[in-house]
Amino acid sequence: MEDEFTYRDLRTVHQMEKRMPNLTSIDKMFYRKAGSYISKLEESLENTESSRKRRIIEDELRSAKQTLNGIYELREKKIVLSALSKMRGGNPDLKYMLEEEREIFDEIIECLDQGRKKILLWQKTNEGKEKEEYTPENTESIKENLESPDDSAEVEIQEDQEEREDRCIAIIDEDIPTFVGPNMKRYSLRKNDIVSLPKEIYAILEMRGVARRVI
Repeated sequence: MEDEFTYRDLRTVHQMEKRMPNLTSIDKMFYRKAGSYISKLEESLENTESSRKRRIIEDELRSAKQTLNGIYELREKKIVLSALSKMRGGNPDLKYMLEEEREIFDEIIECLDQGRKKILLWQKTNEGKEKEEYTPENTESIKENLESPDDSAEVEIQEDQEEREDRCIAIIDEDIPTFVGPNMKRYSLRKNDIVSLPKEIYAILEMRGVARRVI
């Protein structure tokens, strides 16, 4: 007989997700079991007349909902960061991602990809350059441009790659007062935040024991 799902199961998962920077291994049916557990509490509350028992059930129900919401938000943040890492050329670990979470991950990837294409296209069309019409007179010149790419494009790709390589994903272990980094940007970091940081800033935080590298 399968063990009954309890509040202890929620607490265990919540503690694991808080400790680990990546998604942890949980039961494939976790969300369904948690939802069923909460539904039973609500049903029990509705059918209980004793005021003392009702208070006990209400407390457990409130704690269960808060803990389940906390678990989802922790995993949600990790899913979003994994999608960002994937979009920027990374190789995030997806082995513990549940089926319904993978759907969210794929939708985020698709949304980011479409957004990037739209925004970059908007930038190109607003640089003061009118779109060329494809006519017999300019077809050959367009073909030549496609076959001989602009050197500056290669430089931009290299610079973008260098920028990605000069950053890392880290989890913050303590609240850190707002500070200004060497890049003159302001940083406000809180415990359990998962953020992308310049390596020089991460090195300082790691040395002080307040940050751990994820990617």
